[in-house]
Amino acid sequence: MVWARLQNMDGDRLVNLQPDGGWGPVVDGVEVPFHPREAIKKGAVHQGVPIVIGGAYEDAMTDLGPGADADVFHKWLEFTKAPKGIEQAYLNDNITKTLYHGPLGVTRRGWSPAYWAVRSASADKDMNCPALQAAQMWRQASGARAHWYLWAAANPDPNHVIPPAAKTTNSYKSPPDCWPCPGAEHGSDLPYLFEHSQIEVDDDVAQLANVYQAFIGNFVKTANPNNWNGFFFATATGNMDMSKEGVAWTTTTRGHGGMLFSPGNIHYVPGLKQDVCDLWGKF
Repeated sequence: MVWARLQNMDGDRLVNLQPDGGWGPVVDGVEVPFHPREAIKKGAVHQGVPIVIGGAYEDAMTDLGPGADADVFHKWLEFTKAPKGIEQAYLNDNITKTLYHGPLGVTRRGWSPAYWAVRSASADKDMNCPALQAAQMWRQASGARAHWYLWAAANPDPNHVIPPAAKTTNSYKSPPDCWPCPGAEHGSDLPYLFEHSQIEVDDDVAQLANVYQAFIGNFVKTANPNNWNGFFFATATGNMDMSKEGVAWTTTTRGHGGMLFSPGNIHYVPGLKQDVCDLWGKF
């Protein structure tokens, strides 16, 4: 009966009935008695079920213009009421010097360091740090492994990103969105996981796809991203005693990090994003 009423309901009314606050599960008190974050806090989760969770380096649509400068970035931080001192984690001399070098540098040219700082900070605030916290909480609540990752590669399709307009916005109450967005945006890992031959890529990008598919495939088949047909992926200097976590992609717990997936630079990073996520945790 409820389904029939929904099918016959006016589309505009359905849209207007949706709650504000972005996407998320609907807590109906029946099938979903409380929010998943509360379920993890309460320990009301399936025990012994491992997970893989992560996000993309620039998983945000906040677009303050390709020519945004440091002043624009600081005004955005003020508008978002970001924690004090966090700006140095996203915009400093070292980042500026290295931003346009290496395999990722090509995908960042044309946009200013401050532009990337806003995209990265916004992604951490809304996506990456909550995912890291969820992985740490899941390990404690379920007793199972939680493998967290950070994706740092752009969509390899050269036609995917719209060329930037040569302007900077001064609007902070409602900054415009970019879509598609440059960099490692939301879903930018999918062409690597479900690759097709129509896109030509260099060796580093091809290797990234191979490694990513191996880890995810292993997890689907064995519930462990390191378990490849009974063999275990380990770090080059790792301890092969699996009980001592010498595997390539170890479990994320408090003080531990996650797997960084980046062209030519795929490795587990202890403490990945922990400092900056601690700051955002005070947000």
